[in-house]
Amino acid sequence: MVREHAVTMLSLAPTMIAMLLDHPDVDDADLANVRALGYGASPIPGPILRRVVERWDWDCSQGFGMTELSGNAIFLGPEDTGRRGRRRPAAAVGRPGAPGVEVRLGLGDELLIRAPQVMCGY
Repeated sequence: MVREHAVTMLSLAPTMIAMLLDHPDVDDADLANVRALGYGASPIPGPILRRVVERWDWDCSQGFGMTELSGNAIFLGPEDTGRRGRRRPAAAVGRPGAPGVEVRLGLGDELLIRAPQVMCGY
């Protein structure tokens, strides 16, 4: 379908990316039109991201969010994750992705996010 519809961007969860990389027919897949990969829903293991960057010349971006944020609020762009940029720091989530998004660390691994799109009551 990527070839048939000339898909240029994929949006996949890290588990789906690993399945693509490990698929027995991946070497025969025509992914020449793909230019970018967006991923989220869970942290991506470093070895999986490295395999993508080494295999394909795609701009990779990570989105971090949750239902209460009405989508993503924090992003890592291709400059953080892709071949042309530096490697993503271990455990990095990203930077605020829009004006008005404020992020700070809470206790432990807690992230505190204030933004216009945060659901009322949070």
